Parts: sequence; C-alpha cells; structure tokens
Amino acid sequence: MAYKTVATRWLLSKKDLLKVSFAEHKDTFNLLPNLTDIEVKISVGSLTFSGRGTDLVGDIALEKASSEAVERWCCHKLEISTVGCAIRSTEEDAESSSVSEFIERFYFDQFLEHSFHALRSKTESIAPEAQINYYKLAKTKYGSVILGLVVDSEKPICLGLALEKDLNVGFSKAATEALRNYTVYRENKSDFVDAVSNDHNLWCCNPDLLSKIFGRLSSVPTTSNFFVGVPKFKSITQNVSSILDIKDCPLFFSRTIALGNI
Repeated sequence: MAYKTVATRWLLSKKDLLKVSFAEHKDTFNLLPNLTDIEVKISVGSLTFSGRGTDLVGDIALEKASSEAVERWCCHKLEISTVGCAIRSTEEDAESSSVSEFIERFYFDQFLEHSFHALRSKTESIAPEAQINYYKLAKTKYGSVILGLVVDSEKPICLGLALEKDLNVGFSKAATEALRNYTVYRENKSDFVDAVSNDHNLWCCNPDLLSKIFGRLSSVPTTSNFFVGVPKFKSITQNVSSILDIKDCPLFFSRTIALGNI
C-alpha cells in the first residue's frame, strides 16, 4: 500500500502562499547508507519553519519533513514548545506519536535532572576518530527509551532519542536522528556551530547540554536503572485548520502533557 503523503500534498497546494522549499541533504560520508534526508521550509510572513525527515523511502522522508515543518508552525501559533507534539493525517496516529514524543523527553529530562542510571548498551565506530554510544534510559510498557550520543575526538557532538519495543529498531532510530546532524557537522564545522547557536530546534546539538550529558555518563555508574514511573498524562488533539485558521488542512495536531501541566 502506498504511503499517505497528506502533509506533502497539502503543502504543495500552498507552495506559492507559503513559499515552500525542499532540499535534500547529501550524505557525503556515507554515515546513513540508503537513507534519504529531506528538509522542508515554509515561510509565514517574516517567519520560517523547517522540518527534517529521514527514511529509506523518499516519499516517507518528505512526508516526515513536511509534517514537522507544519508542527513547528502550529507550536509557534500556540506559543508552546514542540515537546510532546506531533502531526499526522489521522487523529489516532497524531495522538500515538505525541505520546511517544512525550515519554521520550520525560525520561530524558529525568536522566538530566536526577541521578538515575543509564544502561550502556553498545558502542559503534562511525569514523576513525568518532563513535556512537547507545544507552537505555528506561524500559516502559510503551518500549525502551534509547539515547544515542555521537562522540568525535572525545567531544560530544549530537544526540538522538527513540522509544521502541524492539531494541535494535530503537538503536537504529536514535542513530539516524543523531547521525543526520553529525554529517552536517563533518561537512562544515564552523557553519554547524553557528546554526546550533541560532536555531533552538537544534537543542540536541547544544554544546552546554551535551557537556552536561557527557559528564553525567562519565561519572554515574551505568550498571542499573533507577525506576521512575510514567506520569499520568493527557493528549489534546485537534485539526490543524483550527490552529492556523486555514480551512482546508487535512492534518491533525496532538500534544501530550503531564496532568497538572498547562
């Protein structure tokens, strides 16, 4: 069955109004073999919102990027962060994805703020001077939360997160998220540093955050997890049209938050 490219087709129908642009990031160093890495940008007045999508199938990568660009537009409109947010073509898929995003970030934040342990699972060499280290932050009924950290010349460069029931799938997804930024870093390190400092969406490459993580992983034993239960949460799902005041958008936006949070 063909993959539904709902977000992509909708953006194409608005390409002149939103000044939609598409660009493919080339994997110069072959770190993501057989994957297509697409960036989509949309302009709304003086603002630009971008999304990134990576997949074995080009149309799926494009749809992921298109959805993320619209998601960031919605979050700006609602004046909220992108944590726990997702856009999909059905209410059910949007809510499921937003729950996954929420749980990923919840356990990542718990790891940062509290001294519970991360289980080091494995290490892969990705270049003569670089490697990606994988850690399991938690195991929940929704799956295991995986952190992938790229280290180059003993310096942390970027990270990726994933929530999956299959550990190998989780490793792969976390690696893809991290390595697509690492390829940009390898191509032009000075431009990459400037981009990170100017784009809050590249929080996963923030040097201060990465130094904190690297320090925690180096000083805290990685032999057992401290159990932290998933908090009670709720998901709020609505049609994107109601957020952006555009009548014909067929997408759904979902945000999952801990109960008690506004």
